[in-house]
Amino acid sequence: MVVKERTVQIEYGVVHTDGAGFVASLEEKPRLAYTVSMGIDASEPGIVDCIEPGERIDFTDVLLRAIAAGARVAVYPFDGYWGDIGNRDDYEAAIANFAADPGQFLP
Repeated sequence: MVVKERTVQIEYGVVHTDGAGFVASLEEKPRLAYTVSMGIDASEPGIVDCIEPGERIDFTDVLLRAIAAGARVAVYPFDGYWGDIGNRDDYEAAIANFAADPGQFLP
């Protein structure tokens, strides 16, 4: 699975409680870092054994089944330019970035 580090800006103040109904700490609009799937995967042919005949299933669920069955899924970090064009902000940024510097994307 190819992965990318992404940071998400939370638009709200985040309240952490102590479990007894009291505030333990506050974070004002924190930025949280995550390792996300880029939607690029390669697998061994045997992965299809995790899918029932005729079943419609997301690949994430196939991977979760494989992991539950003992398979190991490796990650390959990518540090180049990437945006999720299914996300409106990333899509608009990609258009602007390409317009500003097409040479960054074309040979």
